[in-house]
Amino acid sequence: MRFLFYLAIAYVLWVALSAILKAVVAGRSRAKKLSGEDLVSCANCGTYVPSSTAVRRKGRDFCGADCASGFKADSAGSGQG
Repeated sequence: MRFLFYLAIAYVLWVALSAILKAVVAGRSRAKKLSGEDLVSCANCGTYVPSSTAVRRKGRDFCGADCASGFKADSAGSGQG
C-alpha cells in the first residue's frame, strides 16, 4: 500500500517538474525570437525597415527599389534647376 502511495507522489512530482521545464524551455526560445535586428531609415520616405531587407545605393539605405530610384530622380532634378 505504501508503495502505491510513493508511486503516486513520484508521478505527481514528475508531471509538475516536466511542466516547469517545458515552461523554462519555451521562455528561452521566446526570448530568442524577440531579439530582432537593426532598423534603418529610408533616405527617401523615412520608413524604418530591417537592415537585411533595405536597398543600399551610394551609401544610403532605402525601403525598396522604388524609393531608391525616386531619390535619384529627385536629387538629379534639383541639381539641374
